[in-house]
Amino acid sequence: MSESGDDKDTEMVDEGLGKKKAKKWTFRDNWLVIVGAVLLSLATVATSWCAYQSARWSGVQTIQFAESNADRTKATTSYSIGAQTAAYDATITIELVKLYFDQDWEALEFISQHLARKEYLPAIEAWANTNPIENPDAPRTPLDMQEYNNEWLDTGDELMESSEKKTAQAKESNQKSDNYVLMTVMFASVLFFAGISSKFVAKWLQFFFLGFGGLLFITALTVMLTQPVH
Repeated sequence: MSESGDDKDTEMVDEGLGKKKAKKWTFRDNWLVIVGAVLLSLATVATSWCAYQSARWSGVQTIQFAESNADRTKATTSYSIGAQTAAYDATITIELVKLYFDQDWEALEFISQHLARKEYLPAIEAWANTNPIENPDAPRTPLDMQEYNNEWLDTGDELMESSEKKTAQAKESNQKSDNYVLMTVMFASVLFFAGISSKFVAKWLQFFFLGFGGLLFITALTVMLTQPVH
């Protein structure tokens, strides 16, 4: 009789376990888990994307800084040659003025035709037309005339302007890279809050951490959508 009673007790326990095992899965009981899994997936993709964009913009910044430095070096070289050219033009001017006062027209013509730069001659002629000897308002030298052309100095100005422009662009690219780094941190924080929410038994704690992670995700996503893509 005792064995028969034990068998019945065993059958009742097995039936109870069977009922627990056969409990049907419902969305109502597991919606927080589902939302957490979706949030984890989206945050993982967003984190990878932001890290990728940060690396891309960092590379762009490096290239722009390198190009800026190259232009600045070229500008320095151009300015140096331009300064030597201006010094040569000034020497020619002094010789021309001396020959003019000495009335050595043959030497004057020789220097004008063979030693002076062709680009400098229009400035000399324009300066001479201002009657600098008698006109106190005339420019002091041909170098001060609008007709004076020193392509090396002009090229230096263009290269320096290009260098400054690329430096500004590099700084903007650096800021964009920093923005994506910040968003990477924000999305990583979403991963933390979404992951830890499933570790709590209390529903209100799950809801709290999941809700905070969701709010942080929406904020980071909104900022990310306003950023340029490279």
